[in-house]
Amino acid sequence: MVTVATVRRWLEKLAPREWAQDWDNVGLMVGKLEQKVERIALALDPQPQVVAQAIEQGADLLLTHHPLIFKPLAQIELDRGVGEIVAQAIGGGLSIYSLHTNLDLAPCGMAEFMAQKLGLENISPACSRGREQLYKLVVFVPEKYNESVRAAMAAAGAGWIGNYSDTSFSSLGTGTFKPQEGTTPFIGEQGELAQVSEKRLETIVPEGSWPAVRDAMLRAHPYEEVAYDLYPLAEPRGRALAFARIGTLPQALPLANWAEQVAQILDAQVHYAGDSKGLVQRIAVIPGSGGSLWQGAASADCIVTGELGYHQLLEIKQAGKSAIVVGHEASEAYFPELILEFLQPRLQETGVEVIVLRSDSPWQGIVG
Repeated sequence: MVTVATVRRWLEKLAPREWAQDWDNVGLMVGKLEQKVERIALALDPQPQVVAQAIEQGADLLLTHHPLIFKPLAQIELDRGVGEIVAQAIGGGLSIYSLHTNLDLAPCGMAEFMAQKLGLENISPACSRGREQLYKLVVFVPEKYNESVRAAMAAAGAGWIGNYSDTSFSSLGTGTFKPQEGTTPFIGEQGELAQVSEKRLETIVPEGSWPAVRDAMLRAHPYEEVAYDLYPLAEPRGRALAFARIGTLPQALPLANWAEQVAQILDAQVHYAGDSKGLVQRIAVIPGSGGSLWQGAASADCIVTGELGYHQLLEIKQAGKSAIVVGHEASEAYFPELILEFLQPRLQETGVEVIVLRSDSPWQGIVG
């Protein structure tokens, strides 16, 4: 059975909550972890009309990019603001879970997806905020179960070093334990000291994979009490956690032509600044607001982002760069597509359906 907790465990592998910025709020906004999930709805924002659509279409869980609750609430008024949406969700039996800056930073998150969507090549991280923590996991396993435990952990994401998978090390030794009253030992008898031939099994675990690896290890291990250690590693370092990506176009294009392509790919109205006939090829993409981040991608010819302040735009032009602004919403509108692509292989044979909800833009145009 798939529950909210099951989906959370999957999403933690993509974007652990620990990667979120200090000011942000991610994770379960409303609902119960043990709630059964038969239909998942995806949307950029948890707006009232989106929540209503999710409930009407029988969704049990709504996944959004922007959180329902950003800051601690001093009071909850059920007829207005966030409180109204909370009441709406609870009344409809809908849980709401959000991935925000943790997904922005994720190696396979928003920036990576946007760069690929725009057709960039030779993509690399920019505006980095550190690297994924790697751990060494050590677990002690009865000798003949060593391979089955190792394989289960590897299938859950352990054992990757660079492009090498299934890396591990095993050494033979003797484990001792004395089962006490109330135990059901797999090996040995209550009150008697057992000496067992065991393997010390070591492997590498990325931060995002730890919950799944731990669960796989405990399921595969024959003991009712499993002895294991988890050590944070200084080296090697994991994948970069970065808000932006820099890549190259297959061939250099005039800025105006590139802006037209961006508008078509993202189905958005865009603004651009710079020499319309000047060639651009090295492109930086920063989903959401790129104003405070663009200098971390200053090696690019052109910055593609959702929002820029006026003075930040002037700084970019003064630095001899160009910019394309697509709107905050358009720069993140592919969130449902990203999450759907991630969830589909995990939902095979579960019977869980996924629906994508559309919401109207909060902006209205002025003709004149």
